[in-house]
Amino acid sequence: MDERAHRLTERIYAASLDPEVWNDVVVEISGIFGGSPASIGFLMPGESSPTALYTVGLREEYEHSYLEHLLRDTPFSTRFMKEFVDHFGEISEVLSHVRLEDTDLYTEWMQPQGLAPVWPAGLTLLDDRGDPIGGITIFRAEGAGPFTNEELAYADAFVPHLRRALHISH
Repeated sequence: MDERAHRLTERIYAASLDPEVWNDVVVEISGIFGGSPASIGFLMPGESSPTALYTVGLREEYEHSYLEHLLRDTPFSTRFMKEFVDHFGEISEVLSHVRLEDTDLYTEWMQPQGLAPVWPAGLTLLDDRGDPIGGITIFRAEGAGPFTNEELAYADAFVPHLRRALHISH
């Protein structure tokens, strides 16, 4: 394990005890993807949408409305969240039939922030009952290339740590 991986693993477990450290974790995860904009969101007990949100590279006025835009354009997308449990994957794997550039998600949310017309990559985290309690979303900035298999595989190594840390903190 390289120094970067050690640092991120330590930050993940520190975040389970101090929620402010998730800000450091999202920056480190962004770094895995070449500094791409990223968000980590968690559902707090009794909530139906993420109330704990940590972001890097997204404009503040847009931070809390990604899921709303995604679900408005692709209301069926919640069925696909479980496709990204235990691994980072490109949302295009399940939404390839939807032309992103034609959605309000892109024209109203992504494009004004300088994000590329590329479906994000993501990870879904589940509680002990198998219900979604959090997730990570990685976006590409305009001009950035597609996600690589190497980036996704490197990020996958942290999934068990993210899952354990989330269970510790909840």
